Amino acid sequence: MGNSKTTEHSAASGTDLTEHFDVLIVGAGISGIGGAYHLQDQCPDKSFVVLEAQDSFGGTWRTHKYPGIRSDSDLYTFGYRFKPWTSAPIATAAEITKYMGEVIEENKLATHVRYGHVISSASWSTEEKMWQLVVTVNETKEELNFSCNFLWMCQGYYRHSEGYTPSWPGVEDFKGDIIHPQTWPENFDYTGKKVVVIGSGATAATLIPAMAEKCSHITMLQRSPTYFATGRNAIEVADMLRELEIPEEWVHEIVRKKILLEQEKIAQMSREHPELVKAELFKGIKQFLPDEFPIAKRANLFFILNPENFILGTLPSDQMATKEGKIDTKLSEMIPQLSDIYRRWLKPRQDQYSAMTVIQGMASFVIRNILKDDPDFKNYLSVFKGMDLISFHAQKNVGINFTEEIFEKLGKDSFKKLI
Repeated sequence: MGNSKTTEHSAASGTDLTEHFDVLIVGAGISGIGGAYHLQDQCPDKSFVVLEAQDSFGGTWRTHKYPGIRSDSDLYTFGYRFKPWTSAPIATAAEITKYMGEVIEENKLATHVRYGHVISSASWSTEEKMWQLVVTVNETKEELNFSCNFLWMCQGYYRHSEGYTPSWPGVEDFKGDIIHPQTWPENFDYTGKKVVVIGSGATAATLIPAMAEKCSHITMLQRSPTYFATGRNAIEVADMLRELEIPEEWVHEIVRKKILLEQEKIAQMSREHPELVKAELFKGIKQFLPDEFPIAKRANLFFILNPENFILGTLPSDQMATKEGKIDTKLSEMIPQLSDIYRRWLKPRQDQYSAMTVIQGMASFVIRNILKDDPDFKNYLSVFKGMDLISFHAQKNVGINFTEEIFEKLGKDSFKKLI
């Protein structure tokens, strides 16, 4: 059955004609268009169609129109292997849709894509061994019937019609604008406004730098800290290879593999040595901040509160197994006595309850002796933990005694190093 042919037969529910395809792809975003290319290339004898609810291709890069909209990963790994990416690794939405448009045109995929087609229902027929779909055409509201042997869902994870906006007490009393980035108003003027961006993911990381120059002040409100690395939007290896006039197909594949290898190594280092990775990230952004800026104050706050942060490697769930544990070499160099104190105190306490006792006791001691007057810490508790200092105190004598011995031997300066 060729790509341009479809068959028609009676639908199971009545006499309406049903258009049948071997493969039906849902969504004409980056995945759907990629899927269409590979079907055409690798399965030329199969018929297929791409149904897209919006009136053009692009998916998320068409839906989102907020300031600065761009990719949150490089196009060498995000883009198609069959079409080399030749521009800066982090691309704008306009650049990505242009790239997709070239793929559609160069491979004559437009005849396979139907825009403004919304899937109302999809059900599997075991008897007929195929999917049955009811589809509504946006413009005419006409209902169409489709069937397929394979239903390929490439619609992504957004609800493109409406993004999720949570409610919270008092929201109706707010006199300013509450805007979801997925439905950003066209030509919205935020010049001179005070802005709060809720969240710390890719959207926030894009919005805040793009808005900062025009608004009077902008704040990121986040539940959990996110680590960011600074850098220029370029890859030196790619630039060097192009100077040597290496074919773009080779440049794309070399850079793609280089990035994937680096990401794998970073992920491994983050799992095995999180504190070292954190230190490197902090080092990278310090050059952009004023001297004495308390960059690591809250990020490092609970490092001392969890003894497992001192040990490298995975321990059995039923015991602390301190004999097999290794003290982080960085910490051992910084505070040589810590290893002996740590092992001696945890040696007779081999179960998780004892470990938690120590953790809670350390928390209580550090709060009582070091952080009780720290405004940042009080703010952290009230905003993110929903509690005050009194409720946070843990009356665990074993842990407190353990921490007191460290404090007496090493002094407050050593605690400051850890915090």
